Amino acid sequence: MGLDPDSLDKMSGAVGNWEWRGPNDTMAHPYKNAGFDLKNSLIAKTLEISIRIQGFPRHLGQHSGGMVICQGS
Repeated sequence: MGLDPDSLDKMSGAVGNWEWRGPNDTMAHPYKNAGFDLKNSLIAKTLEISIRIQGFPRHLGQHSGGMVICQGS
């Protein structure tokens, strides 16, 4: 999305510490507390996407369960 590495680190750190504390608490609070300008279009879009993907399943990649290593076919 075009965010610089320092902003990504700061943003992921803020979101990782987010815990819902009540009906008036939102993900915008940690972003704002981390120093992000919520009126910046890129920050606002990132926040919007972060909110929209909350609750999506994670880590659903298929795993082979094991491998057989041998000589030949």
